[in-house]
Amino acid sequence: MSTRWDHSIAQDNARVQYGHTYIQNQFHGMDDGGRRQLQEDKVELFIKALKFDQMDSRYHSIDPAHVSTCSWLFEKQQYLDWAYSDHLEQHHGFLWIKGKAGSGKSTMMKCALEHARKVHRDNSIISFFFNARGHDLEKSVEGLYRSLLVQILTQFPEMRLKFSFEVPRNTEQGEWPVAALRNFLTGAISCFGKDQALSIYVDALDECDEDDMRDAIEHFEELALIAQSTGIQLYLCFASRYYPQITIQHCVHIELEAQSEHQRDIETYVRNKLSIRDNSLRDQLIGKIQQRCSGVFFWVVLVVRMLKKKSDTGACTSEILRTLDEVPIKLQELIARVLAAPDDALVVTMQWMLYAERPLTPEELYFAIRTGAGHLASGAWDSDELSRDAMVSFVLASSRGLVEITKNDYDEFLRAQLVHESVREFLLAGGLASITSRMWILTARLIDHIKRRRRDLLSRKHSPPILTFTTRAVMKYA
Repeated sequence: MSTRWDHSIAQDNARVQYGHTYIQNQFHGMDDGGRRQLQEDKVELFIKALKFDQMDSRYHSIDPAHVSTCSWLFEKQQYLDWAYSDHLEQHHGFLWIKGKAGSGKSTMMKCALEHARKVHRDNSIISFFFNARGHDLEKSVEGLYRSLLVQILTQFPEMRLKFSFEVPRNTEQGEWPVAALRNFLTGAISCFGKDQALSIYVDALDECDEDDMRDAIEHFEELALIAQSTGIQLYLCFASRYYPQITIQHCVHIELEAQSEHQRDIETYVRNKLSIRDNSLRDQLIGKIQQRCSGVFFWVVLVVRMLKKKSDTGACTSEILRTLDEVPIKLQELIARVLAAPDDALVVTMQWMLYAERPLTPEELYFAIRTGAGHLASGAWDSDELSRDAMVSFVLASSRGLVEITKNDYDEFLRAQLVHESVREFLLAGGLASITSRMWILTARLIDHIKRRRRDLLSRKHSPPILTFTTRAVMKYA
């Protein structure tokens, strides 16, 4: 999605973009202080042109790691080999965390990023979290490069005087050529001095276009070689699924669900979240969940939610255990079960979440669901009668917990998004069609029933008004 520019910024950028001669003329005859200030102004315009509102959206939407989980990563030998410069020649600064869909990679990456910031306590760390459910720039390498450049030029002010660039033409609408951005990033990192360190964390590489991702990985490999030849300490931490399979020559790998500590994290989560007084039952459930989850944390989250709901309704031990035994092992099948027996609100919610051109606010989604489900034709929102919290509760209930409400430092409003990329993939792979077709089957049965009921009602002198109204309403669209 194109960034809307402030008119004055666009004018200033045009001066930098088309006025190279003007800039050179301004430098001519200036003292060092004047040249420094002009370069600072030029870089500041460059940063404003690169920025976009959703740079940190995905990072802020990820829940922090559950207490007593994820910290094992920083004691693993692979991580220690990567984190210290003694082994740079062996792995060229690359650490790649891989895992299945829903295994908890993003949570681990957020934890790793926060740990690095606490340890180093400086500005030598930058990051980008891809988000396939977000705006266009959140899931593109253009967004990746723009975000990294903004962070480098913002966090390392001394780079501004060394950094050489010219803004490409045709960027007035906020769209940048990827090749130019790649060159800018190479130039920015080349400005670092010997023994100066920079760590780059990139999450969910698989959530951007595969060809673009491959090009970006090759570029990062080139950056690693430049860093080695100039003495820069460059550390790159990536996270992605196993597919697409991309091989790089030098790298430290950690497969998340293969780690015994990851299984202990799952146990810790279930033990703390599953509020069942019967300790024996809880231990049985924990054991079964660990055996069946295949290391997929999102599967565990959904199952724990189901078991808690079953327990809260007063189900006995055998019923709770049977519920768990009947849960599908595959994540996609479990999502299908959560969406089973759809009502009109659920179908409309999933349609909006999948096909909206941009993430919606809770208010927008609330009225879209109510209108689409036939409960509200029109009307202005009276905040005294209907609060935003009530709207959020309605959205969460309508989506069966598969939509979350997030906010970040840049968004003026809250926004709704699917809780996990696996849900979006399920819907795109035929899941939406299946729940929509299910609704049509139910509607067809209702119409058939009302047709038969209508004949019976019309044969009577007097029929209940509500049934007559319902018959007319449905028959109108039959």
